[in-house]
Amino acid sequence: MYRSIVLIALVAFIFFISCEKCKKCSYSYTTTTIIQTVNGEQEVTTTFTSVVIDTSLADTTFDTECSKENTFTIEQSYINYGLNHPELDNYTYTCKDL
Repeated sequence: MYRSIVLIALVAFIFFISCEKCKKCSYSYTTTTIIQTVNGEQEVTTTFTSVVIDTSLADTTFDTECSKENTFTIEQSYINYGLNHPELDNYTYTCKDL
């Protein structure tokens, strides 16, 4: 009995270790435009949502990354993208575990 419990625990542990974990990320930013109306100026704010394009991989989208070792580079890519594009107002990124 003890042997079967240990065997089941070992199989479950190996299965858990071998499973890939994935993250999905996107970013958003806003633009503000001033429009002339009959009542004066009006600010219009628009929010855009997109994903990082990986130019090193033939311009493929970098929105999902999976890893067995639980080490991800996708979040750092989104941080760097924001740092390299200061013109994006209210830049924020979100990453979710899948």
